[in-house]
Amino acid sequence: MSNKTVHVATAVNDDYALPLSVMIKSASVNTPSQIKFYIFTSDLTTKNQNKIESNLNSNASVQFIIVDASEFEGFFTVGLSAETYFRFLIPKYLKDLERVLYLDADLLILKSLIEVFSFDLQDNAVGAVIEPWAEKDHIAILNPEKTNYFNAGVMLFNLSKINSGDSNEWFHFAKNHQNKIKYWDQDVLNWYYVKFSIFPIKYNLMSRFFLLKEQILENGTCDKFELEAAFKQPVIIHYNMAFWKPWVVKCKHPKKWVYARYLWMTPWWHLVFKLIFGRMFLRFRKIAINR
Repeated sequence: MSNKTVHVATAVNDDYALPLSVMIKSASVNTPSQIKFYIFTSDLTTKNQNKIESNLNSNASVQFIIVDASEFEGFFTVGLSAETYFRFLIPKYLKDLERVLYLDADLLILKSLIEVFSFDLQDNAVGAVIEPWAEKDHIAILNPEKTNYFNAGVMLFNLSKINSGDSNEWFHFAKNHQNKIKYWDQDVLNWYYVKFSIFPIKYNLMSRFFLLKEQILENGTCDKFELEAAFKQPVIIHYNMAFWKPWVVKCKHPKKWVYARYLWMTPWWHLVFKLIFGRMFLRFRKIAINR
């Protein structure tokens, strides 16, 4: 067992209290070390804060960092809430830490986070998984020097190489270059970090890897063996497509039932029954219609 504390930051609004609880539970169950979660939020209710705290494993602790959302007024938020930009505050609030692992709430952690947290970033400030389907034209608009585009749902920050000046530039770009922004804070960070350490796919197995597997393999945009290894033994599954959220009855994600196992361990455990009976109803209805 490692003595190293894994520092994890995340950002949510009150609507994401349930997936946040599942993410925290799955991370702490599968990581044999102390984990401290820093939750950036502007509206997480006291009731939901208490639910999350009451469900912590002995190796986990949380710190709620209350954010003034007005600081992000005017940012491009079409399709998402302002909370997606709260990660810009990590260098300000967590500056005393050497490194921080940022995790979205819609993740399931299936193996120890120690491996991810200890990843060798070499001389880079950020580590993340590449999106092989990223649009080349869009990348060029953000930064002509950039070739690879990373997903911001799982990122390891080397805070010793990030300062307030960096985050000030993130804010400036987000406010003043909205015509270039399509994917929110992710675009801003990709604009800023031309160089980054490339994570293996298993650290952030996104929904599009499931949806576009054959196309990705055919195009040769990622290593076949790495992708197959990620499917066999993912460290983190990222349910990052709107119609593939596993806490929703109509979810068709191939790993939706794995999520239900960890949902059962949270204060929202009763919703597992809703998923079971709701999906049974949809299946029987489909059978009846096709007769």
